[in-house]
Amino acid sequence: MSWRTQIPTLLFATLLAIQDGVPTIAGDTTLDQREQFVLSEINRIRAEQGLSQLRLNDQLCAIARSHSSNMAEYGYLSHTDSLGRDFSKRVGSRITAPYHAGENVARNNFPNSARVAVQGWSQSPHHLNNILNENFAETGVGVVVNSEGSVFFTQIFLGK
Repeated sequence: MSWRTQIPTLLFATLLAIQDGVPTIAGDTTLDQREQFVLSEINRIRAEQGLSQLRLNDQLCAIARSHSSNMAEYGYLSHTDSLGRDFSKRVGSRITAPYHAGENVARNNFPNSARVAVQGWSQSPHHLNNILNENFAETGVGVVVNSEGSVFFTQIFLGK
């Protein structure tokens, strides 16, 4: 296939992703509505401070979703999972060192749960430090709702 036929194919694939209305940002990760809201709002907050946009990382999304799922299943909110693995162990087992990382977690059951989670993080100095860390370039977001309707959020930030 020549470059003349490759370019239209690439443009067609990009248009399909946009026309389907499903936000696909990097790799194969498709974000649900809450995850997309978190990513957009965090990048808006960063842009207001003159910082670069975070790029979505498929592997970080998988780690974030797994942690949100674990918290939802066992009904807890923590940076340590139900097996006793803290954030550095959960990320370090899947990301090649050296890296610099941070994590924000939240839980609520409000109708506008994603907005409430981001507002909570942006009003907390520690969480806001993760959001505004200029060394972070990539992110992963995972949102899971449990059977009681509680919504669990995990956002992981990564820089090298």
